[in-house]
Amino acid sequence: SDVCSSDLCGTGLFGIQVRSRAASLTGIDLSPEMVERARARGIYDALEVAEITEFLNRNSDPNFDLIVACDTLIYFGDLTLALAPAAKRLKPGGYVAFTVEQDETGSYKLTDSGRYAHSSAHIRSAAEAAGLKPLQISSGLLRYEYGQEVKGLITVLQRQ
Repeated sequence: SDVCSSDLCGTGLFGIQVRSRAASLTGIDLSPEMVERARARGIYDALEVAEITEFLNRNSDPNFDLIVACDTLIYFGDLTLALAPAAKRLKPGGYVAFTVEQDETGSYKLTDSGRYAHSSAHIRSAAEAAGLKPLQISSGLLRYEYGQEVKGLITVLQRQ
C-alpha cells in the first residue's frame, strides 16, 4: 500500500527509511543541490525543485497517504500556511508528520537562528483550521547544532 507518497526530500535520508514501505515516493526541495543529492540515492519515483506551498497548491487532488516534513516547517511562522494545502492533498485518513523547534511560551516566534519555534497550542490551532486531527505532539531531540541539543516537537496529524 502507499505508506508514504510525499517527502520534503533534503538529501533523502528520510526517504531511505520509508522506501521499502512506499508504493510511490515523491520528493520536493527548494534547493536544486539537495534534489540532486536525493536523486543520487536512487530511491524516489519523482523529484522536483519547488517551494512547499507552491507545490501543494499547484494541484488539489487528494493523492497522498503521508506527507513528511523533517526540519522544514521551521521556516514558517503560521503553520496554517503549510498545513491547509497539505490537508487538501491528503487522501481521507492520510497523515502529515513533521518536526518543528519548540517554543514553550506563545504561539510561534522567530529565533536568533532565523528559524521559527512553535508551541503545541499553535500546532493544535493550525491543525484544526486545516481540518487535521492531532494524533501526536511530543517533545524530542531534533538534532545537534554547534554541539548543543535542539529540542523540538514531533507531530503527527490526520485528515478526517
